Amino acid sequence: MPAQLSGPQLPATAHMFDQLQLAYVVFDVGGRITEVNDTFVQLSGYKRAQLLGHLYHRLLTPPAQQAERQAHLLSVLRGELPCTDHYELELVTKAGESVLIQWQSQLVRDEQQRITGMWTIGYTLSNPRKTPTPALVPEPMYLREFFDSSHDLILHLSATNLLLFVNRAGQEKLGYTEEELLGRPLTDVVHPYYRAKLLYQLRRLYEGQALNKLETVLLTKAGRPVHLIGSVSCEQQPGQLPSARAVLHDITDRIKAERLQKVYYSIANLAISAHDLPALYGAIHRELGKVIETNNIFIALCDDARTHLQFVYYVDQHAYFEQGDGRPFSLGITEYVIQQGQPLFFTQADLLRLMRTGEMTAFGRLPAVLLASPLSVGDRTIGVLAVQEYDRADLYTPADLDILHFISGQVALAIDRKRQEEYVGRQNARLNAIFESGSQLIWNVDRRGHLVSFNGNYATFYQRRNGVLPTPGLNVLENDIALTDEATRELFRSSYLAAARGESQQFEVHVRVPRYPSVWLSVSLAPIYLTDGSFDEITAQAQDITASKNSQLVLAAQEEKFRSIFESFQDVYYRTDREGRFTILSPSLREVLGYSPLEALSYRIEDFYWQPEQHQLLRQTLRKQGELRNFETQLRHHDGYPVSVLINARRTRFGTEGIARDITEIRRIQDDLRLAKEQAEAASEAKTQFLANMSHELRTPMNGIIGMIDLLSQTPLSGEQADYVDTLGTSSEALMTILNDILDLSKIQAGKMRLNEAPLMLEPLLDRLRALFLYRANQKNLRFTCHLAPGTPAAVITDETRLLQILANLIANAIKFTAQGTVSVVVSSARAEGEYHTLRFAVQDSGIGISATDAARLFTSFTQLDTTPSKAYGGTGLGLAISKELAELLGGNIGVVSDAGEGSIFWFTIRCRVPAQALPEAPPPSSLPRRPPS
Repeated sequence: MPAQLSGPQLPATAHMFDQLQLAYVVFDVGGRITEVNDTFVQLSGYKRAQLLGHLYHRLLTPPAQQAERQAHLLSVLRGELPCTDHYELELVTKAGESVLIQWQSQLVRDEQQRITGMWTIGYTLSNPRKTPTPALVPEPMYLREFFDSSHDLILHLSATNLLLFVNRAGQEKLGYTEEELLGRPLTDVVHPYYRAKLLYQLRRLYEGQALNKLETVLLTKAGRPVHLIGSVSCEQQPGQLPSARAVLHDITDRIKAERLQKVYYSIANLAISAHDLPALYGAIHRELGKVIETNNIFIALCDDARTHLQFVYYVDQHAYFEQGDGRPFSLGITEYVIQQGQPLFFTQADLLRLMRTGEMTAFGRLPAVLLASPLSVGDRTIGVLAVQEYDRADLYTPADLDILHFISGQVALAIDRKRQEEYVGRQNARLNAIFESGSQLIWNVDRRGHLVSFNGNYATFYQRRNGVLPTPGLNVLENDIALTDEATRELFRSSYLAAARGESQQFEVHVRVPRYPSVWLSVSLAPIYLTDGSFDEITAQAQDITASKNSQLVLAAQEEKFRSIFESFQDVYYRTDREGRFTILSPSLREVLGYSPLEALSYRIEDFYWQPEQHQLLRQTLRKQGELRNFETQLRHHDGYPVSVLINARRTRFGTEGIARDITEIRRIQDDLRLAKEQAEAASEAKTQFLANMSHELRTPMNGIIGMIDLLSQTPLSGEQADYVDTLGTSSEALMTILNDILDLSKIQAGKMRLNEAPLMLEPLLDRLRALFLYRANQKNLRFTCHLAPGTPAAVITDETRLLQILANLIANAIKFTAQGTVSVVVSSARAEGEYHTLRFAVQDSGIGISATDAARLFTSFTQLDTTPSKAYGGTGLGLAISKELAELLGGNIGVVSDAGEGSIFWFTIRCRVPAQALPEAPPPSSLPRRPPS
């Protein structure tokens, strides 16, 4: 008799499971069968009596697995191993056929929770039978509870593909209530892309074709896809329509992970395959769209100092920026993410809260939801990758933020790598330019001495020595050095071989060149190491050191003299070990600090610093930069007072070395020079003030003299007297001009010249100049013209008086030094920057011209090119100097283009503004005075 299980009632009776065509088996604690249903009896091929009381695995399991499976079952029944909820197991029927069954098991316990047995139900995965189903009847309560405990989706479909039952896991996965699902067409929750295929598979299933595996995609209520895989069986009772029952496992996370992994590696390859950065950004957008929604996406990059932000990629349905736009670092969302340094999930409420607290400023329309992740490379944050949605706040979940953050690391690496590639490309171009533009001979060989590459200098040198140009692949050891003497050949050969072993070489060699003077070369050989520490090539550089080598040979013959020079070295040379103890000190230490070198060797270097923190600063600088130049500090003299020194030091393999120079005397000289400079400036100021005062004092009597001469000229005079009076007038006016020039020069030098800027019309200005100088030009039969170039503003704002002063000086000089031909004035616009213009005034003549040597002295005070006693051309030499100062005061400069006997072009520029409103027209030039300046 089979053993009977004691304890609580079993979850379902055999008859109930027979209705569902589910196999049902009950074991006792010894693993013997105590109860089976008809479905299991039919499936096994045995009679019920042949099953009850027997060990399940001894009877129904393949022989090779019987012992192992029986031991495992007993361990579970003893509580030593957990009971597996779902598993697949092969069953051997009485006829010897194998049937794969999907089992679900549960332990049976008594009131004291002791294990009294196990029950298990299952359905076939191979050779499925058509089983009847309660097509329009709800699932029994005991079966609902059983199905609801499953983590898989269990669906029951009618012949018309209506949902008859969905377990709790299915309802939760899809986001519907049971009422919303029951009676609903299956097609309502199937992804459109998979709908036709699923309907076709179900139709074939109802027609009797086996469907061992089903893979499809359902949509949640929110429209998110759920990827499923599992089995489906058809059930049909006589006289009823078939129905289907599916058990589906959610593999959405696995599909996402697979896609995410593909996208991850794809983005990693983009840094290599993308042509440039814009192509990389677009490819990143396409790849990221395979795992999350990317209708609105942007990539923003910042500089290391976080002062500027640039939106290098920007796709948005409500675009606020243009792609490539930038802005200063501020309080935007992007800057907030960078400062937080972690991925952030923002709802619109989150953004509004941060805006109210002043932590963030919004640019453009606020999204309903935004996901952003910093783009980090190591500990550097280079920017932000973000996606956003304006209408659907439920489009993204925190899981999408995890995806974005996972991808952002690879995106950052790809962007940084591509930026580095472009940088390296530019660097290679620069290095290639250096490779070819330097004076050194540069060539590369492989480890066997075959030529790989070389620059033009090496090719020229090789051709001089060998008569032919070098070619890649040439064995340098056998060809080039074969022309040298034995000692040189051996030096080259041993050095190449040592470099091929990874040892850098530096040597000097004397090379004879046929038909050319022999040269000394400083040659360096070094392995070109790869990132893994290996090398295949050797780079060689040679510098012509003939001149320096000759000097070195002379110095080498005087080594003793060099030693004496070192002994008498005035600066202090020192070397320390890593602990700061002196190892070498020059004898000059006694002169500078009062210590003997032997005595000082017992001290540490920090003991000599007047301020110990200065030594700490020096050590920190050496640790960071490796060397230090012109570090000014104070050292302690043996007698206890500070000595100012200037230190140049560098870090070595064994410590530090440096030179300390006593600058006490230099400091005293600098103080004396500073005092002398202040005295000179005071004297210059006094001179300038004296000139200004004297000019004012002289102008008062000069005005009286000029006035009296004018009155005298109006009285009856003889011809001779009239000539005298005219000479007096001309001389007095010339003297007054000199005084005015001196006064202007003194004002400029004293910095007291002030500009009175006002709007003026350029065309009337030129007409005035023409009226002023036409008379003088006509006296010398010269053609005098003024021209305003096209594109020049009609009116400007500047100091008209100073502008006229410069022009009058230049025009007067042009007429003075031109005997025949033309004097012309041309005004043009040299550059425009908004409302500001740089105007160029050019005065061209056909006069005597100026040599290049004389032109260099033109614009200095009291300088005249004609210094002969006769002085064919008068003047004080101040006009051009004043013009130069005035041009610079007006924001420009002045210059001359000339050659002796070829005429001259004196030009100057001024920087001025264009008035916002047009000026009234000036009076015609006929109403202006026409008498030229004397």
